[in-house]
Amino acid sequence: MSSFSRFGLLMAVATTALLAGCKHGQQDTSRPGEQTKPPSGSTLGIAGRMLDGADQATIRTYLQTVQDVKPKKFSVQWSPDTVPVTRDEALRSLQSIDEDGSLYTFASSEPVVGRLAPGRILWIWDVAIRRIDSVANLGDVTIVRTKPVALTQALPEADIEFETAPNFADAYGGLRPHSPKQPPPQKSSEFIRRPSFRLAALNTDEPEQPKPGDQPGDQKNPAPSDEDDNDYGLVAATQDGYNGRVGGFEYSMEYKVSPNRLSYEFEARKEEEKGGSGENNEIHRDQRDEYFELVKEQREALHEERILAARIADLDQQLNAAQNKAVAAAGKSDASFNAIIIQLKGDKIAAYKEYNKYKDEAAADEAKMKKLAAAGALAKKVFYIISDNLDVRFRSKVDLDRSAFSGSIHTAGGSLTQFAAHFKDMKGNVELEFVGRLGQGGNGAVSVPVVNVPVVMNIPVPVEGIPLVVQFATNFMVKLFLAGNHATQHFTIHFQFNGGAGLDSTSNGTNTEGNLSSSKPEVGEKTAMSPGTSGLVLAVQLPRFGLGVGFLGSHAMAYMDLVHVLTMTNSASVAALNPQCHRYTFDTIGSVGVDVSVVPIPFPLVQTAASKALSQRKEVWRAPQWKFIEPDIAMCRLGGD
Repeated sequence: MSSFSRFGLLMAVATTALLAGCKHGQQDTSRPGEQTKPPSGSTLGIAGRMLDGADQATIRTYLQTVQDVKPKKFSVQWSPDTVPVTRDEALRSLQSIDEDGSLYTFASSEPVVGRLAPGRILWIWDVAIRRIDSVANLGDVTIVRTKPVALTQALPEADIEFETAPNFADAYGGLRPHSPKQPPPQKSSEFIRRPSFRLAALNTDEPEQPKPGDQPGDQKNPAPSDEDDNDYGLVAATQDGYNGRVGGFEYSMEYKVSPNRLSYEFEARKEEEKGGSGENNEIHRDQRDEYFELVKEQREALHEERILAARIADLDQQLNAAQNKAVAAAGKSDASFNAIIIQLKGDKIAAYKEYNKYKDEAAADEAKMKKLAAAGALAKKVFYIISDNLDVRFRSKVDLDRSAFSGSIHTAGGSLTQFAAHFKDMKGNVELEFVGRLGQGGNGAVSVPVVNVPVVMNIPVPVEGIPLVVQFATNFMVKLFLAGNHATQHFTIHFQFNGGAGLDSTSNGTNTEGNLSSSKPEVGEKTAMSPGTSGLVLAVQLPRFGLGVGFLGSHAMAYMDLVHVLTMTNSASVAALNPQCHRYTFDTIGSVGVDVSVVPIPFPLVQTAASKALSQRKEVWRAPQWKFIEPDIAMCRLGGD
């Protein structure tokens, strides 16, 4: 089995980046995400902010300050189905965008809004390229629900090449698209359930067009559900960055930026178990629980808001159909048609009132959260909250000193003929710290195959109105078993990396490259003690840069990453006849890939991979393994040591 195959499962599991950490014992009281104005050196008016949706003021600020990248080549032919919304038209009419870029609210008075119709392609300058699913006119405003569109359908003829050095100071926070879910078993092989929210993608498949009778909540286009929200857990933007709870962990994300430097920190801790005492009680004396209860209420309000938007679109379609039938009847059965129309209008008005009610509730909850955060509800950093039962904490930090990016998109006859993405000239430092401790009798275990942290950082690099972004994202994966009272594991490491990686794909094949290198890891702490045998596997993808499409809800299409894997094992300290064995390893692997959950590119890199994996990658570099065995004797080594 090749090294790529052996590591493939772990790579697919640890698909984005765990990031955080300072050295143990050095608690930095500054809050990197705490900014009242754009960072120094930024050109984007919303830089430094965290967006889980955008209101009109945010959209205006973005459009007035975002700077397009000057392309090396740019020759495109848009599909005749495309309805372009210019920058000025969007400034005047676009009032809001939902969290993952699927729902748009326009002022109905703008003439271009009248041309929006189901099945057409919505292109908003520097904001979105989406297929229109439904349009609901509510008088003063029009709500447009969208779904993904292949760029090959929007741009059947394109020759685009560009290169840029992303301005880190222009980074803003947003939410990734909802994680795709496996379809439930169905009796009929003809029914395939799709995720509700997906993005514009580089693919050659024709998106399914709306059919007569299709409704916003039908099986082919399901309405938002509780399952969609649950994969986000609880997440909210505060003046300090992002805080949330997901997958049984509480986390925080913070960053500092300048045009050429990015410092990104991520901290996470396993949520408290019942029966904690001591320092655990201190957690509940601040206002963390109240804060997260408000987060939950806000998410529920946003969920209801999206459900009602789908309901409004449904009623609007029924109303239009009834009105068309009334006109066709030419005076026949006027009374019955009028009764139906009046009922539908009333239902639509009632649904819109409910829609606005939940929208106001979400805004009120957000205002309360901001006050709590400002009052110090989340002042205690996540990594310094110690649990008295099963204590699992980690933090990591990446400092990037520079980076450049180049890309190309070529289509012909509605087919993708060439695609390239290269991240290069990177230089950075990585720090990682892990703490595992069992403060109670018995054993403790944590098994998290993957935690999809919903927060991403976007750096806009739009090209002639095509809303491209360079994206920095984060996930983590951990498996831990601690045996015996006061079992403890602690590890810190620091290293540097240089270089870059990328891919060039055509219909004839895919070439990948990586010119990465790293310094020898510097280990500051390595401790593993327990009455019984204990072990850890921690996977960290750091950094992960991707190319995406969309101002909000952008999902990386192509990316490069470094995945770091830490293992720690120790034998029982109570063994009477044998010495206690300690074994530590640290691996770093560089890869490039595409996310096939949103980019089903028919290139060999993807075709040769397992079809069920959410992302496919190819290893392009592997650092020499760091390994430490104590005592270094035969009985303490594993096979292959």
